[in-house]
Amino acid sequence: MLVAGVYKARRRGFLLLGTSFVLGLAMVCMGWLPGFWSMAALLMVMGCFSGFINVQIQSWLQQRVDRAVLGRVSSVSMLSAFGLMPLSMAAAGVAVEWSPRWMFAIAGGAVALVAVSGLLQRPVRDID
Repeated sequence: MLVAGVYKARRRGFLLLGTSFVLGLAMVCMGWLPGFWSMAALLMVMGCFSGFINVQIQSWLQQRVDRAVLGRVSSVSMLSAFGLMPLSMAAAGVAVEWSPRWMFAIAGGAVALVAVSGLLQRPVRDID
């Protein structure tokens, strides 16, 4: 996350979408990893990527949003990130009862699919 704070991305849209895509693929792999150390290594890499992307998204929001409404926009962003988390956890709990491997595969596939659909949208790719 320290690197993300000093890194000036020229093509932030590609960076955000590429990082999201990698995180989605890594989540797909989680269900099929055989042991503790391989899972720990993957989670460490995912944590680094996730921290990087979170810093980049927050800095982009703070650069783009008018200062007069920055608090409101930040609260909506936090609501979507933390307020909806209990619903996501409940859905994941139901899905894990069905199949832990497929829960990770479907969730990771959804993240990767959203990243690919973002890559197909010019305004998203052109985020600077």
